[in-house]
Amino acid sequence: MKAVRKRLTYANVMSSIAVFLVLGGATAFAANQLAKNSVGSKQLKKNAVTAAKLKKNAVTGAKIKPGAINGTKIDEATLGTVPSAATATTAGSASVAANLSGYSHKFLRLAATPVADYSAGVNSAVETEMFSAGPLTIVAKCFTYSSAIYGMFQIKSSVDGAIFDSYSDYSYGTNFLGPNTPASDRELFYYSTGGNSAYIESSSPNFVAVAPGDVAVSGDLQVAVKQGTLAGSQGVYGPGNTCLMTGKMFTL
Repeated sequence: MKAVRKRLTYANVMSSIAVFLVLGGATAFAANQLAKNSVGSKQLKKNAVTAAKLKKNAVTGAKIKPGAINGTKIDEATLGTVPSAATATTAGSASVAANLSGYSHKFLRLAATPVADYSAGVNSAVETEMFSAGPLTIVAKCFTYSSAIYGMFQIKSSVDGAIFDSYSDYSYGTNFLGPNTPASDRELFYYSTGGNSAYIESSSPNFVAVAPGDVAVSGDLQVAVKQGTLAGSQGVYGPGNTCLMTGKMFTL
């Protein structure tokens, strides 16, 4: 022990400490200076790389695996419009709107009104509005008498001076359509059938009408009628005396 103390001088202690510091520093330096490409996925602790540790714009498109980002991960509000689709979102709807401007269509199921005769049906049977445009109105009637049923369309005008043409009636010359035109002169189209039978018919030609104020309409009409009880199923008509009235109209 005395021999050790004799050799344990100040110079020996300081040189030993110096060697220790040099070796320790070299180790730390080596740990902090990793060789290029020496750290791979195996050396990274799970969840070690967080968003906060990524340099801004460090992850570019070239570094993202194809298919790695799906629709749920994309903020759609940040996406622009595809150039070729810039007008597609409005062109289709605009075209449809232009084609359907002024278009009307309708279906009516009417129970027949019993009347004394054909004239009473034409003039006083219950009427239901089908279409209207400006002063013009298209109405539907369904009436029955003497084992026959009639489905009928008529046109009305709240002002004088209108004209029309149809399958049944028409106005021409100075014979204008107006508020006082008799119902018998305002028929557009009708069809009828006898007891325990049914029939369907479509107007041909189509009707057209023009009223003061440049109101013009055109369209076509269909009538399906059933009187009494059919053998077997009553089908789309259902029970009773029934008129199925359909049609479409364009306001031009």
